[in-house]
Amino acid sequence: MVSDKTVADIIGRRKQLLTIESTSCVAEAARKMADGQVGSLVVLGAAGETVGIITERDILNKVVACGLDPQTTDVETIMTPSVISVGWFTPFNEAQRLMTIHRIRHLLVTDGGAVVGIVSAKDMLRTSLAACETIIRKQAKVLQDLESQHPGITQIKTDRAGRVLI
Repeated sequence: MVSDKTVADIIGRRKQLLTIESTSCVAEAARKMADGQVGSLVVLGAAGETVGIITERDILNKVVACGLDPQTTDVETIMTPSVISVGWFTPFNEAQRLMTIHRIRHLLVTDGGAVVGIVSAKDMLRTSLAACETIIRKQAKVLQDLESQHPGITQIKTDRAGRVLI
């Protein structure tokens, strides 16, 4: 089940972390997101340090909705500077709790103080769905075994009033 999973289990050792410099234009950030098929980028300062995160929602709400030009608007103007992060071995439930409390869809993942990835709400949902599907398969197998040992036991019978008969 998901309660025994960590952030490392969820995102695995993915390919290179996608980043963008804070002085880059928003249009470049959008292109990088589209090319990488991701919804966020880690924003780096002049010395290569993490200074924030930019997401699709930042671009939509702070550029498109405000009529700003993505070619002339810098990433640092619209990025989210206060970034919530979790460690590589943070439990799934804790990461999910932080996303819920802070109303965010992306958490930076660190290992030894360095940013190594991003876990998204989509990643969390995919993990939860896979766990549910595993439970469903196991329960279906239990019911099949029960039915083969006791034919008719899994059939629900009702009386004329619609009450379930046992």
